[in-house]
Amino acid sequence: VVAFAIGNTLSSQVGSALALATLTLSQSVLAFALRSDRPIYKKGFLNNKYSLISLGISVLLTVLVVATPIRAVFGLAVIGSGLGWHMVWLALVPFLVIEAVKIIKEFLNK
Repeated sequence: VVAFAIGNTLSSQVGSALALATLTLSQSVLAFALRSDRPIYKKGFLNNKYSLISLGISVLLTVLVVATPIRAVFGLAVIGSGLGWHMVWLALVPFLVIEAVKIIKEFLNK
């Protein structure tokens, strides 16, 4: 909703494109937070090559759909680089919240 609202300041088409890209990236990154009850700094980020490959493919496909002429097939508007940064930080928020909750739970259970 936040991504749509930010993009909607330019047009509803940009808002929709930004929301789609943010949700896609967010779900890809969220997979890392949901694979364990332990914080990622203890579980390790680089120890599962298949998760990293799937993240890379997902990010690549998202970029192809949003940032290349392929977007016309999906009827998506152009997302400028300024809005692209909003997409990245908004996609990371759920991951960071879940990781913070894991760290707090771990601290309280000591």
